[in-house]
Amino acid sequence: WLLVYDLETDTPEPLIEPYEIPVTVTMDVEPYAGVLGLVDLNGDTLNLYSILETLPTALPGPPVNLRNLYPQSNSTGFQVRGLRFDPKNGRILAARAQSALSEVIALSYPAVFGSEEECPEQFTNSDLQVIVDGFDVDQNPSDWNNLLGAYSVLPVSGTGEAMFVANAWNGTMSSAAVFPLDDTLTPQKGCGDYAGTGCFYQPFVGGTPIGYAQTDGAACLDEKHRVVVGTSFDPANEGELGSLHLFQYEESFSMTKWPTQQGGSPSTAGLSIGLECH
Repeated sequence: WLLVYDLETDTPEPLIEPYEIPVTVTMDVEPYAGVLGLVDLNGDTLNLYSILETLPTALPGPPVNLRNLYPQSNSTGFQVRGLRFDPKNGRILAARAQSALSEVIALSYPAVFGSEEECPEQFTNSDLQVIVDGFDVDQNPSDWNNLLGAYSVLPVSGTGEAMFVANAWNGTMSSAAVFPLDDTLTPQKGCGDYAGTGCFYQPFVGGTPIGYAQTDGAACLDEKHRVVVGTSFDPANEGELGSLHLFQYEESFSMTKWPTQQGGSPSTAGLSIGLECH
């Protein structure tokens, strides 16, 4: 069920009656267009609702079948993670997590942000168009430097750029990494850790990176200070403390790993499920 509350009153007040929605794995709101987006439990359908009125209403047209838009298949199940609107660029972004077929899911829509119209027209399902990213999953995995999983795409506000949290091969195993993407959603240098792009998550001890890390996907972006932050956990014992990984980035999208003043990595909860930068 979808529950909506008014927080500008003395006590939270419900704005609508409980509204039934599909069981959801990831969701986000486009505040300027007044659209709620969610991906259902099966992970293959994007449902969009107008939330401008008292009750949510499905946008015109059938829900978006993401499997039809991203049809490649392998022995790993298709998953969609980290759905996020990028309203200033009129994009819907998400991570496709499917081992060697992992990539960015990106759809464009007519942006409402910045419109000079007093009541700009709301977009519909039929307005969505696929944006091709820089990961060519039609290639044979043995022929290119493919990813091995994906978690979230963090848009850099006011640009077409983004930070992509994913898994890649470190030479021994699949490990967490962050990839800076330009406005064509193509990976850039970063730390140059994986085929000349991206930065692996590596815990620091005494100012030196030690080994590699696994993540459950919690990450955020501090644009003011040009820092990307992610978390990792101990795969041998998820109840043990995890680590916080910080990366400073430049306009050129070169990146450096940023340990504490003592040369270590800050600790986090064992298995962080969320992270916010503010």
